[in-house]
Amino acid sequence: MTADSHALTTEHSPVASLPHDARGGIGNPVLGMLLFLTSEVMFFAGLFAAYFATRANAPGGVWPPINPETNEPYFLQFLPFVLPATILLILSSFTAQFAVWAIRRGDRTGFLRNLSVTVLLGIAFLVMQAFDYALLYSEGITLDAGPKEK
Repeated sequence: MTADSHALTTEHSPVASLPHDARGGIGNPVLGMLLFLTSEVMFFAGLFAAYFATRANAPGGVWPPINPETNEPYFLQFLPFVLPATILLILSSFTAQFAVWAIRRGDRTGFLRNLSVTVLLGIAFLVMQAFDYALLYSEGITLDAGPKEK
């Protein structure tokens, strides 16, 4: 190796002399976000795995399971409860954001009004969920239930 080539390989970049974090490693906010995203990926991977396992073990290979009384998929009988509850949940996120904007403007009355609407929508959502779970339970769907032959 010649002296010229050695000088080229040991020459530093102009940004190398700038101040930097000498501790190394990853910052707490970045680490927190990475751990959160990793946990979300694992959570949804578990949901997808449960779905595919349930679908693969469906009785008679029929998917979605058919209600013999109505000759329609089971999930259609729960759709009238799930859709309004989802709409309520989405509306409550809007009213919560309106409350944040109101308090940033210094509008205490608008804040309390929007926050009250958010709480009422949340309570209505929980009531609808309780009704939906009671309906599922009356149909024989519990936490330990799975696809079973009838």
